Amino acid sequence: IQVALSNKSPYVKTAHRVNGLMLANHTSIHKLFGITHKQYSQLRKQRAFLNQFEKEKMFSDDLSEFDSSSEVVTQLIEEYKAAQEVNYLDWGSQGSQGSQGQSGAVS
Repeated sequence: IQVALSNKSPYVKTAHRVNGLMLANHTSIHKLFGITHKQYSQLRKQRAFLNQFEKEKMFSDDLSEFDSSSEVVTQLIEEYKAAQEVNYLDWGSQGSQGSQGQSGAVS
């Protein structure tokens, strides 16, 4: 558990004397994203549950929105993995992030 204690905010009314704040960036979340993305890819390959989306106007022509979202998640996973490396600050400028090229980090 990570907790940083701070003074009571004058802007927020609470019954407690002390407020807690946690700000954390755990790069190990890439494992959870990876599992979820793998499961999505298997369902997408089997075209499971897509018939419901194809009925919607947004997806009537194609399902490219799913494909672009999948690519974004892949880039996010790669960036979280890169963030665990010592040379992460150079990651976006070296072109070492695979399909992103020189575009930099995912925002």
